[in-house]
Formats: sequence, structure tokens, C-alpha cells
Amino acid sequence: MPKGSGLQKSAGRPPAVTDKSFDKAAVNSGGILSNIAKKLGVNRQSVYAYVQKNKERALPILKQESEKIIDMAENSLFNQVKEQEAWATKYLLATKGKHRGYVERVENQNLNVNVDVQMSPEELDAEVVRLMQ
Repeated sequence: MPKGSGLQKSAGRPPAVTDKSFDKAAVNSGGILSNIAKKLGVNRQSVYAYVQKNKERALPILKQESEKIIDMAENSLFNQVKEQEAWATKYLLATKGKHRGYVERVENQNLNVNVDVQMSPEELDAEVVRLMQ
């Protein structure tokens, strides 16, 4: 076991994850437990067990790392839109441009289809208001 790795070795068991080793391994992991486990040289279950025991400290770290990777993906999409890639522009408008009326619609003619949509009372009220505008 390398000195200063932040892992504690128990007799006959894989190294335990410590606060220090978790923090270091979480950096640039995307919040993905298997990435953290690989950096630590432990199995995913060890990291999961650490997170379960240390939720208040570990979950914000995982969320922050997850948000960083979403930021990277959004930045990549933004760059593709700037390069005038049609697929990126269409995707952006269909997802973030809904409030401006950019939605994908599928028109079905001569179809007799019943759709059962379950909504909460609040969602139903909001949909009724939206349709009445």
C-alpha cells in the first residue's frame, strides 16, 4: 500500500475508503462511483458502502462532480451550436427552446388511440392553464 494513499488496510479485507481518499478520488470522477473505485483500487461496493455511511458529506461531493460533467456536456453542445451543426441546433431548440414554442410534434392521422396519462392534480391544473392560453 503506497504511503499517503489515504487508504487503510484491514487484515484480510480490501482497503477501507477514508474521507481523504474519497475526496481526492472524487475529483474529475463525474460523480460516478465506479470511477472513484477504480482510482482507489477498490470495488464499487466499497465506495457505495462509504457513501451510505457518510451521506451528509459524500452526496454533496458526488452532486458537485455530477454537475461539473453536465456543465461540460452543455458547453460541448453550445460549441456545436456555434459551429452551426444542425443536429445540435435542433436538439437545443427541442429541449431548451420549448418555452418559445419549439417542440417536436408527431401528427397521426386516422389513428384511434387511447392514452392513459397519470398526472398529479397540480400537473393537471398546470396543463389545463397551458392549453387555455
